[in-house]
Amino acid sequence: MIRRIALVAPPWYPVPPRGYGGIELVVDLLARELRALGHEVVLFAAEDSAAASHPICVRDWAAYLGGPQERVREVAYGALVLQALRRAEPVDVIHDHCGMGTLLAAAMSQRAPVVHTVHGTIGDAERAFLGSLPASAGLVAISEAQRATALSLP
Repeated sequence: MIRRIALVAPPWYPVPPRGYGGIELVVDLLARELRALGHEVVLFAAEDSAAASHPICVRDWAAYLGGPQERVREVAYGALVLQALRRAEPVDVIHDHCGMGTLLAAAMSQRAPVVHTVHGTIGDAERAFLGSLPASAGLVAISEAQRATALSLP
C-alpha cells in the first residue's frame, strides 16, 4: 500500500547535509528509499534542502545550535512545522527526527499518527517527556543499547 509520509528533519542543516549533519543524512537516505518504494514523501526541513517539499526555516539557524537560543529556535521550529502540517495535504504518518518541540507539535496536531526516532541520549528528563506523550506517538530507538536505557517507554 502506497503511503503519504511526512518526514520532519531538524532545522539546523539542509537535507542532504553538506559536510556535518548525521541526522540529516539519515533523513535523506530514508526519504530516498521510501520514494524508491513508491511512497510519497513530504519533507519538512531547513532552507536549501535539495529534496525539501516544505523549507521551514532559514539556513542561518545553524548558528544557534549549541547556544543559549537553541531551545527557543527548536520550539519556534516546532510551531512552524505545525503550521505547515495544517496547510499541507493530509499524510498517513508523521516521522519526526528532531527534538522535543517538533515532536510535541506533531503529536498534538492529531493530523496523523506520529513516530519519532530518538537520535540522542535518554536521560531522566527525556524519559519524563517521552513518557508524557499521547499513545498516538510511537518511539524508535537507534540501537538496542539506547533502548535498554528506556525500557519503560513504548
